[in-house]
Amino acid sequence: MRDSVGELTNDLLSESENSFLVTFLLHAWFSLVPRGTNAPEIDFEAMVKELAQDLDNVPRWMSAGPEERLKNIVLCSRQPILLQLLILEMFEASAKSPKKLRPKPESMVPMIAVQKGVINQVGRSS
Repeated sequence: MRDSVGELTNDLLSESENSFLVTFLLHAWFSLVPRGTNAPEIDFEAMVKELAQDLDNVPRWMSAGPEERLKNIVLCSRQPILLQLLILEMFEASAKSPKKLRPKPESMVPMIAVQKGVINQVGRSS
C-alpha cells in the first residue's frame, strides 16, 4: 500500500508525510476488509482522477464555514463517518507529533483526499 500511495502522492507529499498518511489508511483498510475476506481490486486510475477532482474542489470547500467544510469534504465518501473519524485522528496525531515529524498544514488536504479515495475504492464492495 505504501508504494501505491507514494505513487499517488508523489508531487504532493514528502516521504515522511506519506508514511504518516499510511498509518491512517491502514485503519480504513482493516475497517473495510475484515480478516478472512478478500480486498477488492483497487482501480488506481479512478483514484488518480478522484484525487484530482477533490483537489480542484478545495477552494470551494474552504470558502465555507468550519462545519460546512467538513461536510463538503466527506459528502462524497462511501463511508463518511469513517472518513470523519480518520480526519480527526490524523489532526490529533499531527498536533501531538514532534515538530520535525509533523506534516505541513498544506499537506493535510491532499492526505484527506487520498483517505477519501482509498475508502471509496475499498468500500465499493462493502
